[in-house]
Amino acid sequence: MLHLTIQSLDGTQYDWPVKQVTIPTLAGQITILPGHQPLVTVAMAGIVEFVPPEIDDTLLNKYIVTDKIVNISISQWVVQVDQDIVSIVTSQATSKTESAALLEANKLDLIAKLKSMESEQNSDNYEDILNDIQKIDADIRLSKLSGH
Repeated sequence: MLHLTIQSLDGTQYDWPVKQVTIPTLAGQITILPGHQPLVTVAMAGIVEFVPPEIDDTLLNKYIVTDKIVNISISQWVVQVDQDIVSIVTSQATSKTESAALLEANKLDLIAKLKSMESEQNSDNYEDILNDIQKIDADIRLSKLSGH
């Protein structure tokens, strides 16, 4: 059994045992199982999927669960695996999302802002906005999993 901790700027998002966890990274998705070699890598904005030992009402009420897999969207940050402890530190983690339509509107606003910055040759906060767009894409996928 693994122990998964997901920490965001808003606090601990998840801190429980899991059977396995799949994480989006720079090298692609990786699945961590018990006994995995130690690892430190960059997590990409996307959906973290994990399988808890059991699904209870707490999980069902707080997270989006599909086929006994719990889904949380994260922004880019860092992952560490050490002795069956998986730690994900991220600036943003979302367990439930707004409607996909609202998220799409927010994404379009950010894309327009990027285009404006490009035309003005202004690179301030460019990377931050790109990261925000990637996080919104993950939230949209999460929203669609929940049927919104």
